[in-house]
Amino acid sequence: MSRNTSSTPQYNPSSPSSRSSRTSAASSSINVLASSRNVPSPRSGQPQPPASPVSQTVINTAASQQRQRQIQQRSRELDEAAQALAARERELNQREEDLDNRADELEHRAAQVDQRDTYLNTRLQRFQTRSDDMRRRERALEEREEAVGRRELEVTAREEELAFREENEEYYDEDFEEDELGGLADNLSRISVSGASSFASGSRTAISSESSLEDDDRPESPPFSENEDHRRYVINSPVAQGPVREWSTAGHLTLPHPNSWTREPADGAPPAPPLPESLLRATPSAAEIRHAIQNTHIPDDWPWWVVFKGVRTGIFPFWSIAASLTHRLGPATHQRYSSRQVALEAYRGARARGEVHELEMGVPYYYGAPR
Repeated sequence: MSRNTSSTPQYNPSSPSSRSSRTSAASSSINVLASSRNVPSPRSGQPQPPASPVSQTVINTAASQQRQRQIQQRSRELDEAAQALAARERELNQREEDLDNRADELEHRAAQVDQRDTYLNTRLQRFQTRSDDMRRRERALEEREEAVGRRELEVTAREEELAFREENEEYYDEDFEEDELGGLADNLSRISVSGASSFASGSRTAISSESSLEDDDRPESPPFSENEDHRRYVINSPVAQGPVREWSTAGHLTLPHPNSWTREPADGAPPAPPLPESLLRATPSAAEIRHAIQNTHIPDDWPWWVVFKGVRTGIFPFWSIAASLTHRLGPATHQRYSSRQVALEAYRGARARGEVHELEMGVPYYYGAPR
């Protein structure tokens, strides 16, 4: 902004031009005063006689003094006016300088504001770009998480299906081996006892051994021996589970109860556990079943298992629970269904037909809670 440095001319009473002007003004005033005294008086209408030289001198002196006082008064007024104008000029110059400073400051602030605005716009654009990238990554991670969840469910279903097949195969294999070994041992013992007899007695032994295969599948008591029996058995029944030392104890705990079983481990081997690894123990309580189900995520399309005959009956969302409740209790005691509603209808139909058999009598369990 250009600054106006022009100013009005100041009045200086000490300059020669001002002194000459004041002298001429004073002389003209004296002449006017003198001429005015020669004017005839309006009352007489006649000219006054000229005054004496002494009186004229006094009059001139008084007039000059009065005029000088007037001139001095006027000079003081002019000086005061000049000083006021100078002060006003200085004030205006100061205001103009202040305005110029404010204009410069505003220009500097405007430049700073423009710079900050540009910086903020750049940051905002960068943040928007990062936000878009993060949203894309979040969507990609959600899609990947869903895919991993689906694969996890598929793998879990395959694992449970494989465990179900292994359980059934283990059950059938062990039953077949026990029956085959038991029948073979009986046949060999009877053949060895009747080895010295005739062909007819051997034929009768063979016929009797064949007929013995059609008898009860329950394990028979071991042959009498004078030595003490140190064998151990693994049993599973409603009244007891685990290893026992004598056959009499094993038979007493298993024979009176349906679906109980007894197994003799190999010589020198520790007794095998009665149940596979599971979320629950052999005879889970209602609180244990409820805790296991409530603390595990169950998808809507998850298969459900129905236990028709076992330690406890009901419908359950996990094969491990059904396996814990039906381990070695015979075939056709549990079944898998595609949904919860189908499993519930199947269980209610079986109860109505009297096909549900529970070893530990109590209320059935749905979804982990008694109903």
